[in-house]
Amino acid sequence: MNQALQKSELEYGDKSLWNDAGGHLCYGCVKADPLLTDAQFFDKYLRPNLTVIDYKRTAQPGIYDFPLDTYTLKNGLQFVVYDSGANYWLFTDTKTEKVKGKNAFMFAFIPRIEDDYKYLWIFHENKGIEPFAYGFTGSYEYNMSLCKKNADSCTKIIQINNWKIPDDYPIKF
Repeated sequence: MNQALQKSELEYGDKSLWNDAGGHLCYGCVKADPLLTDAQFFDKYLRPNLTVIDYKRTAQPGIYDFPLDTYTLKNGLQFVVYDSGANYWLFTDTKTEKVKGKNAFMFAFIPRIEDDYKYLWIFHENKGIEPFAYGFTGSYEYNMSLCKKNADSCTKIIQINNWKIPDDYPIKF
């Protein structure tokens, strides 16, 4: 996914200046009017550099009950894009019921953050699609406390632990 973004930068320039999508792609910035939809963002910036074999607009029980743009790549990776390209759920299987932190993992793409919001999203600025991280510290303990409260943050725990599920991971497999 990040390689697709890098290729798009060659065509559209620095990703931190892509303000046409809105959502939280540029947190704290004045948003474009009208905003790109999730599908428009994906079709412009990611799809040209990925091999999509399936697309459905469907609810993902366990994540959200409203319809989401759901894509499947040639390598089997399935994911949704929402918030105009700023948020992603990647799925490790095709089971209908998604469990956050077990078969559904949250990532974010927030390449530019205005000064008043940097403390919230500092781990995303000037980066690609990264494990969702909210707040002011990248410590294991802080992210574990967030993971236990809201499994949106569990992807960051796995990244901090060198992409391995730690023994104290709060979601059981």
